[in-house]
Amino acid sequence: MEKILNYAFKSISLRLIVASLIVMLPVGISTTWLGAAYQHEMWDADFAQVVLGLMLFGSLAVFIVGYILLYPLERWVIRDRATESWKWVAVRILLYILVGVPNGLALQWGIRLGVRTYPALVESYL
Repeated sequence: MEKILNYAFKSISLRLIVASLIVMLPVGISTTWLGAAYQHEMWDADFAQVVLGLMLFGSLAVFIVGYILLYPLERWVIRDRATESWKWVAVRILLYILVGVPNGLALQWGIRLGVRTYPALVESYL
């Protein structure tokens, strides 16, 4: 068990995957629930199908783009510096916040391509 935990803490990929799953589930459920509620009310769309479609395609797009952007930052910019200095902890937080902008665009892009039922009127509310 100790070897598995050591590997998990040293692996950038595994840390990013676990962190994304922890964040993606509550954020994904709350945002897709809202989008599905609007579509259900306005266009009488099947609520469960819309929630699952929005969650699947949105999460997949955000996961891929987030991993592509954060892995190089963790591997070559931050490295182990965040464990040595509080300034690098602040830099890490700032970089993760900045990655949220392209992730938001990836979310909309993924939903548009995957579900193709997310009108501009609904997007203006989110």
